[in-house]
Amino acid sequence: DLLIGLDAETVEATVDLGVLEGRVLDLIDGGVFVFDQVMDDNGWQVGDSIPMGFVATGVQQVEIIGVFSDTGIVNSSYLLGMQTFEANFTDKLESVIAIKLVDGVTPEAGRTLIETEAATVPGVEIQDGIEYREAQEAQVDGILSLFQGLLFLAVVIALLGIVNTLLLSIFERTREIGLLRAVGMSRRQVRRMVLWESIIVAVIGGVFGIVIGTFFGIVVVTALGDVGIDTLGIPVGQLLSLLIIAAVAGVLASFYPARRAAKLNVLEAISYE
Repeated sequence: DLLIGLDAETVEATVDLGVLEGRVLDLIDGGVFVFDQVMDDNGWQVGDSIPMGFVATGVQQVEIIGVFSDTGIVNSSYLLGMQTFEANFTDKLESVIAIKLVDGVTPEAGRTLIETEAATVPGVEIQDGIEYREAQEAQVDGILSLFQGLLFLAVVIALLGIVNTLLLSIFERTREIGLLRAVGMSRRQVRRMVLWESIIVAVIGGVFGIVIGTFFGIVVVTALGDVGIDTLGIPVGQLLSLLIIAAVAGVLASFYPARRAAKLNVLEAISYE
């Protein structure tokens, strides 16, 4: 869990931690304050010594000198005095260390050696190239899952947009449709006309979406090249499937507008201004 170092005198004077046992000022002399729920979960008591891992000094036994109940402002279950914090941490921190194995050392042997050396430093995570790439891809996949949910909402909105566009088009062309009916166009042909208009709008929108999506895919891959995501895969089959889905969506969106257009009264439509 996250360790927080704090100035005991400042916190004592300005922050209410909901102290249940001990005094915050006692952190100046060492020890740790622990969140009450963590105390209960582990069966600890004030005066117990618990193992805590530090970057500079490794695992140390630290005495519990107090219990608090409010983590709101500190956002941690363990509180140290600043003196203890500075004595056990270092200002020379590295977030990532890249290691290249020399010739003749197998990946398995190299990993074993690295794990042995890193065992003395708490919180170190070791990944080879494949694991690192998979971790980065997992983060991207999580973002894509969010976008897929937004995509579903966008499709619903697009369908409603097509329906609205067709209804407005029919409203504006009421007289034209009436004249077409008067010269022999059947209701079925009117429905088919509206249907094809809807399909064309949906497919054109799908094509533009694929082009724009591919462009942004190239931009993202270019931006993430330094973290191992450097290959752009274009699923042609999936894109063609999306175009087919767009056409089907156009068919679905056309049902109500086409039915309404076909039911227009010829005389009323011709006289419509």
